[in-house]
Amino acid sequence: MHRKFAALLCAAFIVGLSSGAALAGEVKGPPGTPDPTNPIPGTSGPTAAPAHANWFGAKLPVTYSDDGHTSSSNLGGYLVTSWLVPGRHVFSVRAQAKDGRIASDSVTAKVLPTPDPPVALVGAWTRTIDAAGAPKPKSPGNPSGTIPYSGTYRIVLDKRWLALKFPGTFMPSNPNRAFTNYIDWEPGPTKFHLQGAVSIKMLRLIDPFGGWLCFPGGPAADYTWSVSGNTLTLAPIGGKDACGVRGFLLAGSWTKAR
Repeated sequence: MHRKFAALLCAAFIVGLSSGAALAGEVKGPPGTPDPTNPIPGTSGPTAAPAHANWFGAKLPVTYSDDGHTSSSNLGGYLVTSWLVPGRHVFSVRAQAKDGRIASDSVTAKVLPTPDPPVALVGAWTRTIDAAGAPKPKSPGNPSGTIPYSGTYRIVLDKRWLALKFPGTFMPSNPNRAFTNYIDWEPGPTKFHLQGAVSIKMLRLIDPFGGWLCFPGGPAADYTWSVSGNTLTLAPIGGKDACGVRGFLLAGSWTKAR
C-alpha cells in the first residue's frame, strides 16, 4: 500500500511539467522521528536541491528515490515506510518547471508499526565471497554497474530492511568499498520477499549507504531461509534471483556474527 501511495503522490505533480522540471519531497513525522537528511544549500533554478529534502529529481519521469527511469519497466523507486516512527506523517512534494512555475502539495498519512521479523533471522551475519564469478558491471544481471569485491560481506536483518555491507574501507573516491545497500524485504517464517531499495535520503558520494543493486524498484525475488546453529542458508526460489548480482551476493551460507 505504501508503494502505491508514493507513486500516486509523485504522478500528480509530474503531469503537466515539461522535460527538465524538478521534483523534491520531504517527510515530516511525529516527535521521535529520526531525521536522516543533511541540509543542502539550494541554488536558483530547477536543479536546486532544497534543504532537508529526502529526495530530489530533475529528469522525468520522477519517482521517489529515482530520477528519469522508465516508468514502463515498473522498476522505478518508491517510498518504503519501515524506517519511519509509527504515527502520522506529512509527505510533501514541490515541483518546479523550467519556466519557473511551481506546484506543491502535502498529504498526511498514518504509518503503521512494522512487524518484527522471525527472531532466528534478526541480527548480523557474515559471508566470505570470491567475486570472480559475479555478473559484470552493466551486464543484464548487473545493470546498475555494481562492483562486487572479493572479501567478507555482512548482512544485518531487522524490521526496517535487509542491510548488505560490502567489504573494505569506505572512501568517496571508491564508493563500492564498505558501502551498504538497504533492501526492502518482507520476512516470513521460512521465506522472505525482496523488492527494491529503501531510500531514506538523497544519495551523495560522501555517504556510505544508499543506492541499489539493480534498479531502484527491484526486480522482486523470493528466498527461502533456514538457520542451523550459527549458519543461515539463503536460496532464491526457482533457483535464480532476477537481479543477478543480488543473487550472487546473497545466496549461500552465512555465519552469525559475534
